[in-house]
Amino acid sequence: MRAFLLAGLGLNLVLAAAVALSAEKTDSAVKLTCPVAGKSIDKAVSSDYGGGKVCFCCTKCKAKFDADNSKFATKANLQLAASGQVKQTACPFSGGALKASTALKVAGVEVQFCCDNCKTKVASAKPDKQIELVFDSKPFKKGFKLAKDSAKDSAK
Repeated sequence: MRAFLLAGLGLNLVLAAAVALSAEKTDSAVKLTCPVAGKSIDKAVSSDYGGGKVCFCCTKCKAKFDADNSKFATKANLQLAASGQVKQTACPFSGGALKASTALKVAGVEVQFCCDNCKTKVASAKPDKQIELVFDSKPFKKGFKLAKDSAKDSAK
């Protein structure tokens, strides 16, 4: 009887793990949000930014962004990364080569670092701070390039 209960418990754990993994795989698309209001975007409402296009939920948010995009740069950079318009090419802190073993999800975007120290700096921060650490203008420029530019670099 005891062996039967333990076997049943083990089976439940295996099934729970399988469900969690399949949910993780199907939820791989990052939801793009307006960098001004944080709402779902309308792809018809966009502005050119950083060599790509940033989308907004409405024309009022687009107007706010166009008036002073520096207030919204971090979230706009996040949207560029989440939409695949930019690709990570270097560590956002050091500019060094990336190590796959340091991969970490930041707001749904996989980010890699040059070492575990840089990874820990982000991993130990709260979610909003993680976004700021990786996608603020200085680290973003150090670690990310437009996808079309990084494709040209790799062809050289």
